This record gives sequence, structure tokens and C-alpha cells, in this order.
Amino acid sequence: MFRIKFCADAGIHNLGGLEGALLTRSGGSTVHVPVKDGLVLVGGEVLFPNTIAFEQRLSAQDYIEQAGGYTENADLSRIVIARRDGSFDEANDEFFSGSKIQVRAGDQIIVLPKVDMKSRQIAKKVSQVLF
Repeated sequence: MFRIKFCADAGIHNLGGLEGALLTRSGGSTVHVPVKDGLVLVGGEVLFPNTIAFEQRLSAQDYIEQAGGYTENADLSRIVIARRDGSFDEANDEFFSGSKIQVRAGDQIIVLPKVDMKSRQIAKKVSQVLF
């Protein structure tokens, strides 16, 4: 992670609402600062990965259902919500765990796949024999 520092003489220009702001330094370099987009991305092991308009009342499970639900390979105990600020929350399937993680505008919901432990164990043993 890095920080960008602007001098007091930096110009700030509004780009017309939803596009964000454009910061222009006296040296000519510019930085585009986006605003909240009002969308939630749903991906991973869902039938139709999609971008869905944010609604305050919807839970992570509701967004997953709008993306077609889970695939056969989905691990219902491994649902991750990636926040815009770079943080992550784990939201297990609410039907089974009862957890209620709030989804915010700009979040990405990722349903992780099942890990076949037998295949991993076999691969580990084969690699131990070879090396």
C-alpha cells in the first residue's frame, strides 16, 4: 500500500457528479478519485457471476440468489465479502449459520470452491515419494 500526498496548490475539479473528482497537481500529474458506485459484485462459485445494484435491505444470501445461487462446487462455509477499503469479512451461508454480515455499496461477494481433501492428500503423498 502507498500514500499519495498533494500540495496545497493542487486543483480539484468536479467531473459532473457520479464520475468522481480529478486532482491536478501543478506539475501536471493527475489522479482520478472515484465515488461510491452503488453496485455489488457477486462472483466465484455462483451460477451467473454478476454486478447487482446495491439495496440496503438485501443480505449476502439475497445477492447470491440474484446471481443464480450456488454451483455444485460451492463451499457454503466459505463466503468472503471484499470491502472497498481492502478489508475482508467472512459471511458463512446465513441459512446454516445465522450470521448477518452487512453488505455495503462497492463490496464484492466471493463464494469460494470446495477443496477436495482426498486429492490434496494423494498429491502430497506422491510428491513426498518423488522428492
